[in-house]
This record gives sequence, structure tokens and C-alpha cells, in this order.
Amino acid sequence: MADSLAILNAIRDVAGSEYQARIPQATRENIASVGNTILSYAPTANSFFTGLLNRIGKVVIERMDGVEDIYDVFENGKLEFGDTIQKIFVDIPKAQAFDGTATTAMLNQSKGTIHVEYTKVDRKIFYKTTISVAQIKEAFTTVAKLDEFVRALIEAMSTALSYDKYVMLTNTLATHCAYVMSAKESADSESDDNNNFRYLLLPSTVAEWNDTSKEIEWSATGAKVFLKLLRVASRGLKFPHPLSYGNEFDDSDPDYDAGTISVVRTPVNKQVCALEVSTMATIDVDALAVLFNIDKAEPKTRMIELEDGALGDYTDADSKDYHLAGFICDRDGVERGTSFEDKDSFKNPEAEYVNMWNHYWGYMAVSKFKDFVPILVPHK
Repeated sequence: MADSLAILNAIRDVAGSEYQARIPQATRENIASVGNTILSYAPTANSFFTGLLNRIGKVVIERMDGVEDIYDVFENGKLEFGDTIQKIFVDIPKAQAFDGTATTAMLNQSKGTIHVEYTKVDRKIFYKTTISVAQIKEAFTTVAKLDEFVRALIEAMSTALSYDKYVMLTNTLATHCAYVMSAKESADSESDDNNNFRYLLLPSTVAEWNDTSKEIEWSATGAKVFLKLLRVASRGLKFPHPLSYGNEFDDSDPDYDAGTISVVRTPVNKQVCALEVSTMATIDVDALAVLFNIDKAEPKTRMIELEDGALGDYTDADSKDYHLAGFICDRDGVERGTSFEDKDSFKNPEAEYVNMWNHYWGYMAVSKFKDFVPILVPHK
């Protein structure tokens, strides 16, 4: 934990000249008087809390035990301008036979297939916390109490956002798993040979989902067989293959499927494998790391432990139930980013309390142009 005296003085260093003129350097001996001086004047109080949340908070948060960010591998950083991201995928052209007698072919059009999707900033939320001035004054009585106060304040503000981001992206992933399966069923009804949707369905002889105990029941050799099936699915993604993403067929052109990309591939070192905690405990995690080319010294960011039941279930058109136990995906196919984040505070001198706000605007999405393979276990 950062020293609260260092925090106080760091805030003073970056504050304006009026703040510096009113507030002396903080020491262990004068901490109480510094606190009283800060809180006795609304502008300095506002400067203090704004500085605490904006400039110092991130440093302190990095050293705290908060909500683990299991989805950090999907973080895209900050969207500096606008509120929409356009993603364009240009499909490969088809080979054509050489014709030495074609004299005007150079003037013919050969329209390439361009696929476009948009991600929009769709989450604009804020968190508000109110603390009484009496509580703050109590915190300024000793360095230890101020340490505890700063930690509790920042942890409360950051943990709320971290938890909500975790829940929102988990729900987004669950929705996409169900989308892939329903889109495949829709495509199968249109074409008997459409195998461009990829998913991994474990045979009931390997594993079954017990809806009563809410757990996967593995056969005696199920864990080993699962690793083999996982390897086959993973290695299949590294070879060029078509990818469907569920759009309707274009009836005006029988040779053109508006929802299919001719060739994609996902190298093993770009693949992310997400499995439920209980599954991770059942299989050989070291073998899983080798499977996805994760070096022992490399952080296991491409192996995600999901909360059991996080992705929910899927029911197909024949009313058969399956448990969504995880997925394999392209690291670049899942996106989470921030477009705007701001922290501010305001001291109410009449009611003697301080309000603090933490604003977050961001986006979360799963691209239809990248590999995403749901892992399903049949219900018992």
C-alpha cells in the first residue's frame, strides 16, 4: 500500500498554486492540521479528492487485491475519438483461368467481397459515493487511519466497476455462444453441407452435465479424451478455413453467401481457451498450457478460468439441452475498451459531506469475423 503521506504530498505537487499556498507539506506530526485545512475550504477539499481519485488512485489500485480481471487479454485500451469502431474484412479473390484470347477482360469488373461490422460505445455508467466530513476528519488523525481510509475509498470505487465489467463481458460471451449455435442451426436448414460454423460438442460417453448437482460428470477417461478433442479443435483453427457468421443467403446470387468468409485462420499463439473452474481442476492444466503453446514463464492470460455456470445453457431446435462449458477464440475477436473515464468530487459545505463520482463509458463486443468455438456438454 502506498504511504498516505506520499499521496497527500503528491496531490499537493500537482494541484494549483492556491492549493499549494494553503496546504503545507504533510508530515507525521502535522497530518491532523493538514486534514483540517484541506476540509475547511471547499475548493481545496474538491482538489484533494479529485486528485486522490484521478491521479493517485490508479497507482494505489494496482497494488490492491480487488476483483481479478480475467478478461485483461481482451482489453483494447482507450477509444480516443468518436463512439463507433468500424471493422472491415476483405475476402480473398477467386482464382481465374488464364485466357490468352481475352482482349477486353482488363476492363471487366471483379468485385471483391467486403464484410463490415460496427462496434458502438454502448455502456455509459457512473458510480457515486458519499462520505461525511466527520469520517474524513477521523481518518486524518493518524497516518494508519488515513492509509485505511484511502484504501477503502479507492477500492470501493474501483471494485464496483471491475465487477460490473466482468459481469457485462461474461454476459456478452454467453450471448455469442448461443448466437453461434443458433446461427449454425439456421444455416443447416438452408444448406445440408454448411459446416462452416465450428463448435466442440463432447460425446455423452466423455462427459455429461448433471443439472441437479450443477456439475459436469466425467467418465473414467473423460478428461484425457477432452484434451485430445480440444487439441483437434485448436489445431483445426490454424489451417485456412471458411467461416460463417449467420447472415441470410443472398437469393439474387446463388453463388454468393453473404454470411460466409472464404478463408480465415487463427494461429495457436493467438488462441484463448476459457474453461470453467471445475473443468480446470479436472484436467491437466500443464498439458493444457502446452496444447496452446503457452511457455511456463509466460503469464497464463490465454487460459481463462470461468465461474462454473457463467455461460449458461443452450437449447437447440429439437429441445435438446447443452451446457456451455467454455470456448476457444481468436484473441482479437473479443473486444473490451474504454472511450471515456473520469473521476470527480464535490464538497457540500452546508450538509458537511463529500460526493465522489466515477464515470465509465465503454464497449464490449465479439467479432463475427474471427474464430469463436463454443464448447458444449450434453445434459444428462
